[in-house]
Amino acid sequence: MAIHRELIEIFGKANKRFLYENAAFIMSNVSERSFCSALAQCIYLEIQNSKYSQYHVDTELSCAEAMFKACNEYYQLNLNEETRKMFSIMGLGMQTELSCCGAYTVAIAMIGLFTAQEGRTDCDNIIGYTMVNDFTDFYISNFGSLQCCSLQNQNFEGYDNPCHKIVEAAAKELEDMLSSDSSCLV
Repeated sequence: MAIHRELIEIFGKANKRFLYENAAFIMSNVSERSFCSALAQCIYLEIQNSKYSQYHVDTELSCAEAMFKACNEYYQLNLNEETRKMFSIMGLGMQTELSCCGAYTVAIAMIGLFTAQEGRTDCDNIIGYTMVNDFTDFYISNFGSLQCCSLQNQNFEGYDNPCHKIVEAAAKELEDMLSSDSSCLV
C-alpha cells in the first residue's frame, strides 16, 4: 500500500505542476490529446525526481526490454545498442505470447553472462545450471508458468498489468541469486 500512496503523491504533484504551468494552454481550447501529452510530461518529470526514476516497467517497454535495461544499468554492464536490440524482440513471449516470458529469458541470459567462464565450454558451467534451475523453480512456484499468455492472465493486487509485478519480482530474485553466489562476476 505504501507504493500506491507514493504513486498517488507523485501524480498529485504532477497534476499541480501541470495546472500551474499550463493555465493559458488549458484555456486555449486545445485538444484533449494535447492536455494528455502535457500532463504526461509533468508526470515524467516528477518520476525523474523520485526513487522510481530507475524503473523501466512501463507501457513503452516490453518485459524483456525492461529486464535488459534494468540489468544493464544496475550491474553497470555497458552493453551496447546491438545487444539491446537482440533482447528487444524477446518480449511478449518471443512476440507470439505462446513462448517463454521475455523477462525470464533475459534473466537466464544474465545468469550465463555472470557465471560462464572465459574459454570454458557450456557443460562446465555448473553454477549457471544450478541458478537456471533455481530461477525456473522460482517462476513456477510464484507464477505457475513460464509461458507469456499464462502469465498475462494472472491478477496481482495493486497491479493493473501482471507483467509489471512479474518483472519486478524476477529482477529482485535475479539480484538475490547473483549477490548470494561469490563466484559470480557481480
